[in-house]
Amino acid sequence: MTWEIIEGELGKPTIFRGKESLTPEFLPDKLPHREEQLRELVNSFKHLILSPGSFSQKVLLVGSVGTGKTATARVFGRDFTRLARRKHHINIRYVHINCHRNRTLYNVILEMARQLEVPLPSRGLSVQEMYMAILNYLDESNMYAIVALDEFDYFASIAGSDAVYFLVRTYDEYADMIKRLNFIFITRSTSSLSLLDSATESYLLRHIIRFNPYTSKELYDILVYRAKQAFYEGVVDDEVLKYIAELEG
Repeated sequence: MTWEIIEGELGKPTIFRGKESLTPEFLPDKLPHREEQLRELVNSFKHLILSPGSFSQKVLLVGSVGTGKTATARVFGRDFTRLARRKHHINIRYVHINCHRNRTLYNVILEMARQLEVPLPSRGLSVQEMYMAILNYLDESNMYAIVALDEFDYFASIAGSDAVYFLVRTYDEYADMIKRLNFIFITRSTSSLSLLDSATESYLLRHIIRFNPYTSKELYDILVYRAKQAFYEGVVDDEVLKYIAELEG
């Protein structure tokens, strides 16, 4: 019978300790060999703890595919906001937006509002109206936000210089507001920013955190760590991990 098949399959032994740790979206407890980048992110955003709202930070994460930019940003956002709430009683929200899917200013702002749970009216709003609704909601909720725009090069090339300027110079028109909105821009290369006007480009290049490719030794350390999370002891041979690290490094 069907239930016997189900029970039989569920009762079979498995090699996996935690299969979910092998998925791309999994966030580990630590990131081997990205400690320095995490420290730089903490230093960039520690004003949200020490003097919240004093200014709006913008940081650019730069590195080729597979260098840990997205994972580092997500782990930082997860742990920094938890610490802010638990130890300092400061409400900081982390928002992560993929610009490969959200390439226009309208879509980015709409997704930002959705993740921040900003109550928007059912009638269609302009970009400016939605953005003001976000800023007002942050004020009313006494909340701060770090918004990461991943694959930012897609947004910069398609939305254009005016759209990027709109985001990075948020508080130019609202100098008296508490600066609650902060940004992380994640891109493969600074060359994508050459499409922007010089003023916007130079503004973005003020705070850069670079991610160099992993060495074979670093990849091996990462594989060992992930294998311990994913598999029971003795399932994966150490020589296999070394071979993979040499192949990819």
